[in-house]
Amino acid sequence: MSRSGEHRKAQLPAAGGVRTSGAWHVTGVSNRLLAGAAVSKEAVLTELETQLANPAFQKDGNLLSDQLASSGRRLLESDRRGLVDALREWLEARDMTRTLQAVILVTDLHLGELRPLVAELREEVRAGKSLRPSTGYLFDLAVADSSQEEG
Repeated sequence: MSRSGEHRKAQLPAAGGVRTSGAWHVTGVSNRLLAGAAVSKEAVLTELETQLANPAFQKDGNLLSDQLASSGRRLLESDRRGLVDALREWLEARDMTRTLQAVILVTDLHLGELRPLVAELREEVRAGKSLRPSTGYLFDLAVADSSQEEG
């Protein structure tokens, strides 16, 4: 279990009620990931959004986090830039599920290049301008993670 896993078990939102901007199709994406081929930001978003849309994960935010972490580790090996760009989009969306899951991935995958954006969002959360203030601890974990390395 990751360091953040101990803190996130009680409050993670599931993906239920999250609307996507259309049907997502991942034909060939997983095969390219397994083969180690580079994928684009759009393909990474498709992979991650597919996890959000999976009914098995919509009821339990912790299962969703575990699945996203698994996908994130595969994506990290095949296309770090695409993963970082996709997570940046989720962070900038200020959507409860996407943004919090992105923050967790930033922490778990040590994506230091997203740390400044997470720190900025943390200040918005603290000021009550974005998301719920009770989620601030997730941002604190990501910003304080000294093992994060720039990629």
